Amino acid sequence: FVMDGSCFTSSACQNPTLTIMALAVRSCDYLMGEMKRGNI
Repeated sequence: FVMDGSCFTSSACQNPTLTIMALAVRSCDYLMGEMKRGNI
């Protein structure tokens, strides 16, 4: 799982900090669910 700005291929004209934070939160929620199910 990539949870930082490296998934963006180029820099945008706006600051992507909130988008990166939102993607990290969603990834963590998914990972926690998978850990609870015993899949990870």
